[in-house]
Amino acid sequence: MSSYTDRFLLVSSIENETMPLMSFLKVIGCEKVFEAKCAGEAKSLAEKEEIDIAVINMPLEDRGCYDLALELNRKNKEILLIVKKDDYDEAFEKVSDYGIVVITKPVQKIYFKQAVNMLVSIKRRLKRINNENIKLHSKVEEMRLVSRAKGILMKYLGMSESQAHRYIEKQAMDMREPKIKIAQGILKTYEE
Repeated sequence: MSSYTDRFLLVSSIENETMPLMSFLKVIGCEKVFEAKCAGEAKSLAEKEEIDIAVINMPLEDRGCYDLALELNRKNKEILLIVKKDDYDEAFEKVSDYGIVVITKPVQKIYFKQAVNMLVSIKRRLKRINNENIKLHSKVEEMRLVSRAKGILMKYLGMSESQAHRYIEKQAMDMREPKIKIAQGILKTYEE
């Protein structure tokens, strides 16, 4: 049996459905599970705790299911919405554009586990994409600063672009510093 390191939030105000859902989460390996009985309590809990995936069992006492799902989704939480069969089409229509997964009652353990696995997989993929995005932004920022530093060297020291480029690379090698640090130093010296 696999174990999930993700932190789950179960939101359910239907007493006879809450315990089986909590049991499903524990049986499939969800070790960190928080519980809320209404949308207000869930929002408050999500502010205090780091939640990765929320399982929302509709309806809730305070009727805030869709608002809760969309708010948590905007905060980069993955959402599993559990609805009555008759409400599936409406729920899917309201939340599918946001990547929220919808399943119907009665919940069967195998489908519940598949939905949770799908959400865990999506969460991991989005995290990888976000990390790649951060690296790309960092690389673009480095290129921008190095380009500005080359321009400064060309303007104030009369270097050609290739000379300025070689100068920055050589300084980075000699000083064992990244090119961005060298570029920042040049900019600080000449732009102040």
